[in-house]
Amino acid sequence: MLLAMDYAAEVINESANFPLSFDVIKLDTCGNTDKEFWVPHFMEMVQNEETPLTGVVGASYSANSKVAAHICTVFDIPMISYQSSTTVLSNTDFFPNFFRTIPIDNLQTMALKNLLVEANLTYIALFYDSSPYGVGLKEELVNDANGSSKICLLEGGFMIREDGSYTYEEEVASIVSDVAIQAVAVFGYKSHLDLVTGAFEAAGQDLNDYIWIATDGWAQFDTAPKTEKVIGTTFSANILADFGTFYNRRIAELSDNSAAYHKDDQTYQIYERFKNDPKFMSEVTMEAGTEDQINYVTPVVEAMVAYAEALSIDDNETSLSEKLKTLSFHPASVFQFKSTTTTGSFPITSKKLTYGETSYGAYDYIAYSNNEPEKLPWTVGHWQKEGEEDASAKIDYGELNGLVSSWEMSSIASQCVECLPGFVQDVSSTQCCNECRECGLISQYTNVSDKEQCYNCSTSQRALESRLGCEDIIPTHIMYSSPLESTILFFSCLGVVCVSVTYWYMFVYTYTPIARASGRSYMLLVAICTCLIFISPALLFAAPSNVVCMLQRVIIAGPTVGIIAACLVRTFSIDRIFRQPGVRQRLLSKRLVMMIIGFLIGIELFIESIIMVSMPSTPHNVTKIPHKERILECKMPKEDIMLTFIFPGMLTLLCAIFALRIRKVNINSFFY
Repeated sequence: MLLAMDYAAEVINESANFPLSFDVIKLDTCGNTDKEFWVPHFMEMVQNEETPLTGVVGASYSANSKVAAHICTVFDIPMISYQSSTTVLSNTDFFPNFFRTIPIDNLQTMALKNLLVEANLTYIALFYDSSPYGVGLKEELVNDANGSSKICLLEGGFMIREDGSYTYEEEVASIVSDVAIQAVAVFGYKSHLDLVTGAFEAAGQDLNDYIWIATDGWAQFDTAPKTEKVIGTTFSANILADFGTFYNRRIAELSDNSAAYHKDDQTYQIYERFKNDPKFMSEVTMEAGTEDQINYVTPVVEAMVAYAEALSIDDNETSLSEKLKTLSFHPASVFQFKSTTTTGSFPITSKKLTYGETSYGAYDYIAYSNNEPEKLPWTVGHWQKEGEEDASAKIDYGELNGLVSSWEMSSIASQCVECLPGFVQDVSSTQCCNECRECGLISQYTNVSDKEQCYNCSTSQRALESRLGCEDIIPTHIMYSSPLESTILFFSCLGVVCVSVTYWYMFVYTYTPIARASGRSYMLLVAICTCLIFISPALLFAAPSNVVCMLQRVIIAGPTVGIIAACLVRTFSIDRIFRQPGVRQRLLSKRLVMMIIGFLIGIELFIESIIMVSMPSTPHNVTKIPHKERILECKMPKEDIMLTFIFPGMLTLLCAIFALRIRKVNINSFFY
């Protein structure tokens, strides 16, 4: 990346189209996100009045760019990042001077989701870095997973801790125990990938048992020596045809301690630091025109060219940040530069300077495999979004399927865990399809052909024990189960006993005044009616049927009329005798008394029969507690109850009138 800045500066400074000259001051964070490591040096650069900064190119890590962008905002310096893609930096209220030459993470998650869905990798394990880059990618993937094609995360994903001693034993064990997991995604950088793969190896797991999903944080690195199966996304970039030549020339100058580099130059210092590292030296040679390191080089050069384009605008009253914004407002524009020293033209045609939220971006789908080491990585497709229109994706299924075949897998596929009957796949934003939600405890069930939706039983039904259908609730009737019902039954029985004992006493001792005046038949009628009234509550606890419902009406109204009629006849008899003082009237005969009482009872029964014909009382089911309890009871309209007690009410009124009339009868006359 440092050489990319040198390359861009050389091309721009030697171009006839650009009258100014770039001087690049370099600050290497060494991949360290610790602010105390690099911020003091950065503040010295920003506050240096002798060599004031025109603009900042960088940083690489989103965490560092976030801090640097705040500082640039304070000092009103534009900043263009070539690799920080977190959406946090799209907030122009907090970062008004921040630009970038790569797409933002919400676009990458769209592209990555498209690849995973096409590969049928919809249930994955995810490790994500705690930096804005990793967390942002994870959140964007979860938010974007609310569509019709969900990407499901095992346990919501696992955060990669900064503690280097953490072993991730529980996370690896959870992944290994879930047979449906075939893919592991790492949202972070190469160092985070090494932590995760190291945890799998420490647990004795073969990395090649899983497909590893890469993002642009580490997709550019050669991961094939550790694992054979990698697919992922990386942002697209044009090939700079002459950068390889420049690169190799500079490496040769560095190795020869050429005077082309000053001893204080950051590029020279890094080279001196690592020149004895065989791995580093094996990577410093670049063949001209290849795609190696393009994802790093091209965005850096684009940032430098963007500054050159903005500085070329002849407007002294407009700040450099505002000039850069005018470039970003024309997404179809192309940065083109021609140098007098480079071969041919210097076009950068696929990148667009972006500011704030953007809907423009392009990603390549890449894959790695040890079976084809000369092709690292493979480009198996391309994803692009231009404006607000739907994104387009082109995947080379021949390459992708060939890759799958080389992995000796029948298909790339992840199955969500099968939900048990009565459970459905949870489609909420915080859950995944492998997490099941229980339907209603007793009111809902799942269909055999559709286990993604809960179906409701009717209120008179409950779900089967298998939770694959409904069954009717067997209705019950009032039983002697509660204390109240038992108390009612107790007093009913006590009333019958008391009435029976009283009648037996009067029947045996017939010389009592009441028995002698009324007669046994009269007393028997009153006793029977009273007992029937006490017995009537017992019918409320009987299993409702047509006969029971009919008896419930008759057994209350008939005996009630019988008792009232008996009282009415007695009060009428007394009133008749003492209506005219000095005139003696004959007592009503006992037979006549019984006939009158029977006649009045007959009238009530006749009225009841008419009511029962017009408004029959039949048993019917009533849902007391939906989906749980149904009661079988007699259906008795309110009008029925009112009509039933009209006649007894009239008799009671007459009885009260006669009682008032005889209230002044001489007590001695009662002996008569």
